[in-house]
Amino acid sequence: MGTVSQKYSFSITVNYPSDYIVSKFTDVVLVNNYNEQFTDYQWFKNGEKIEGATLQFYCDPNGISGIYSVEVGTAQGSKVKICGAEFTPEEQAATKSLVKKIEVYPNPATSSQPINIQLVNLSENDIKNANMLIINSIGNKVMQLKNLSEEFEISLPKGSYTITIFFYQQKISTKVIVNN
Repeated sequence: MGTVSQKYSFSITVNYPSDYIVSKFTDVVLVNNYNEQFTDYQWFKNGEKIEGATLQFYCDPNGISGIYSVEVGTAQGSKVKICGAEFTPEEQAATKSLVKKIEVYPNPATSSQPINIQLVNLSENDIKNANMLIINSIGNKVMQLKNLSEEFEISLPKGSYTITIFFYQQKISTKVIVNN
């Protein structure tokens, strides 16, 4: 008969990807909790626990620089780690100039012509998870779209509208006027 080897126990740890950590401004990192699966947080910088950093976001008074990770609690009561995301001062300065916005043209438009909408500085992932809501000047929902692309066209009747794009826990808005 063969040789029996010694029994070893082991465990496997699966962490969430660093994509869940995003920078906001030049001094804030936050956990993208768009599906509300996380209930509590403990932030780490360069592997060291940051005392008192137990919110969904962490504001670094010295600016974001280093590797930020976070241990999160889930609604099911378990603790999981989100892999570290590295941020550099140079990257933060470049990101600051990349303001996410909606460009609409022509504006004002006429009801007989299509309105071109362009989503500027949104990542492919932002756009994939985005929804658009158009509300008229009296607060009625006129249109709601999913499965957006970076650039697309819509048509609207005469009126004044607010166009809002929702992605994760963020939103950006602009206004458009349509004449006859």
